[in-house]
Amino acid sequence: MIASAGILLRLLIAHLLGDFFLQPRSWVKDRNKLHLRSVKLYLHALIHAVLAWLVLWDISQWHVALIIFTSHLLIDLLKSYQHGRNTLWFIIDQALHVIVIICVWRWFLVKDLELDIIAFISEPKRLYVIAAFVLLSRPASIFIGIATQKWRKEVEDDKKKTLKDAGLWIGMIERFLILIFILMKQDAAIGFLLAAKSIFRFGDLRKTEEKNQTEYLLIGTFLSFGMAVVVGYLLRLIGV
Repeated sequence: MIASAGILLRLLIAHLLGDFFLQPRSWVKDRNKLHLRSVKLYLHALIHAVLAWLVLWDISQWHVALIIFTSHLLIDLLKSYQHGRNTLWFIIDQALHVIVIICVWRWFLVKDLELDIIAFISEPKRLYVIAAFVLLSRPASIFIGIATQKWRKEVEDDKKKTLKDAGLWIGMIERFLILIFILMKQDAAIGFLLAAKSIFRFGDLRKTEEKNQTEYLLIGTFLSFGMAVVVGYLLRLIGV
């Protein structure tokens, strides 16, 4: 099992090297402009195939390199038609590459490994953790939005000066971090997280006229932290 995991890890490292270290920005621009006619697109896919073959160091695995080349070419070609540096498309692009690598690893390189992904995910403790992360994402944000709705109008004008959806993302990230800290039994780190957020989020809100915005942010923060802590310790209680 350890050797099999090592093969997967080498393939993932090869992917990271190919996509983030051996792909100049000019190649990306060329691909996005010329699409299927871009020579850099084919060269980039070829680099990934060569890296995959090198980390396996087995000439008989040429079909793995061919699959990596073809899949990377098609996925990057699809992405080239999506204009701009969209976060969602970046995640989709990387997820597709990783899925291909995992499939190649599972079906061509470790045939003797009994790996049931559905059974692995369906294990009760893992389901509790997955449910906790889902709960602390959008559902928690919606609940906090409803709970603080009556104060929102009072700070509406000030919120126009902030980044769009910044509070939503800050809230989700902080709840995920708190949950991870609790699951790792690093409770002290939660205090540092709260202190850091207080410095950056509330440091500039010192004027009397900004008192209502400060109070609004504090209410939202304590609700967000409170939900994450409660969910985290509930997972602890059931033995996750």
